[in-house]
Amino acid sequence: MRKLVLILLTIIFSLNLMGCESKSKVTDDPASVIENTRFSEGFDELGLFWNCQFDNMYISVIFKEDNPKKYFAQHSLQISQIKSIQIYPDKDKTGEFIYMIYDKGTFQIDQNDIKEFQDQGRLEAYETYQKKINDLSLTNEDIGNWMITYFNEKVRSQLISQVQKEADELILRMKKKGYEYQKEDSGRILILSDKEPYTVVISVNSCMIVDKKMNLDGGLKTGYMYNATLGSVGYIKDDQVMISYRYQDNTVLQGKPSQTQYREFMNVKKWYDQFLVELNTDTATLENL
Repeated sequence: MRKLVLILLTIIFSLNLMGCESKSKVTDDPASVIENTRFSEGFDELGLFWNCQFDNMYISVIFKEDNPKKYFAQHSLQISQIKSIQIYPDKDKTGEFIYMIYDKGTFQIDQNDIKEFQDQGRLEAYETYQKKINDLSLTNEDIGNWMITYFNEKVRSQLISQVQKEADELILRMKKKGYEYQKEDSGRILILSDKEPYTVVISVNSCMIVDKKMNLDGGLKTGYMYNATLGSVGYIKDDQVMISYRYQDNTVLQGKPSQTQYREFMNVKKWYDQFLVELNTDTATLENL
């Protein structure tokens, strides 16, 4: 009988150890802790900030890219591309927040910001945040590394699918409007129409508009080339830039345009703007075709 009791106690003890090990493995995995604590995520309405929530905390990641949804569909997120990480330890208290920064190779809370604005709820936010991550057995490093990994492994796949869907819909609209969509073996894309004076050329994430009469297959090129990506237009002759003009600040970058040339600069910009409206698109979407 005593032997049987010892066997039963050994089995119970072993099961308890297994249970503790299993629980420890879950707890030790920051991703599991975060994603199983009332977790949700998504971009804001403007598509500029990526937000996530867990344990009633709200984190907003602000990027340096102007169009992050399009940019990160083609590039992995690096810490250098994050402008700021704003944390609301209690998402219902919108006045109390802190900033997470990446300094000297580690993720940490911006202590200088807390000291400077401690009378504006920063200190209370920091104390709430510290209690929450301690209760969850998380560290700043856990959360920071998780954000980068989660974004690259899961958010990017959603962005890639979304961009591809938008591209397919855009190509369909082009064809309905009478444009021809040509994708060459080199990867260069041409969008043209017999009724239009210009051809849209997309190559290596660059969107150009050129005279339709310009020979793009070879030889020295002469004519107007509008770089929609950079917002500048130029007149080239035999592949040499003769005149260059930037629309944003009405600056002549090179040469001196005649009235005829200046008028053509305005015409190509006007045509391209109408092209975007007609197809309900933008330059960033075209670049991702």
